[in-house]
Amino acid sequence: MRISIRLDIPHGSGMGSSAAVILALLRAAMPSAARSELMAPALRAENLQHGRSSGIDLHTCLNGGLHYFQGGGEHTLDVFPMPFDLVHTGMPASSTGECVARVRDHHAQSEIWADFGEVTRATAEAHRNTDAALWRQAIRANHRLLQSIGVVPAPVAAFIREVEDAGGAAKICGAGSVEGDCGGIVLATGVADIAGIVARRGYEHVPVGMDRDGTRLH
Repeated sequence: MRISIRLDIPHGSGMGSSAAVILALLRAAMPSAARSELMAPALRAENLQHGRSSGIDLHTCLNGGLHYFQGGGEHTLDVFPMPFDLVHTGMPASSTGECVARVRDHHAQSEIWADFGEVTRATAEAHRNTDAALWRQAIRANHRLLQSIGVVPAPVAAFIREVEDAGGAAKICGAGSVEGDCGGIVLATGVADIAGIVARRGYEHVPVGMDRDGTRLH
């Protein structure tokens, strides 16, 4: 086969580019397969890349839309997401697999994961009720938790502080990084002059839109 790949997703930024590529290749190779048939081989492939994949990126890329995961189960949220911007802080120095391994080594038995679960539930509630204040509160809480497990580089944390000082909230979207100054994609919300803050930091604003169709053939 001859394979040509064009990605609008910044590579290595924690936005699921590996899941998107894996599913695109599987769909091209298995054009008549049901969506459910693509998930198992996609998960095996992503495990080779990341060590152990949760399947969240794969499921979302496959089906499109907005999804909520809990205990391995998935629920579709039939709502539009709260408004937000994506900011690319640069490609992380460490891979998703390296971040996962470092966090597992230091925090596998920590009670912090229950706190992450509470934040996730609050985020879903904010989307369901279109509650902008709760949305910002959950994003800020999530950022604090990510800092505590060591995946937010100092320059990215400084950028997020500036967003918070302007009345907004921000957090790393992907795995972040346990080395270097860049953390991949950051989600920011609630700031009118986000473009100005991004420009001062030398980061890149990434356009974002909703896709409800998921992986498909053109």
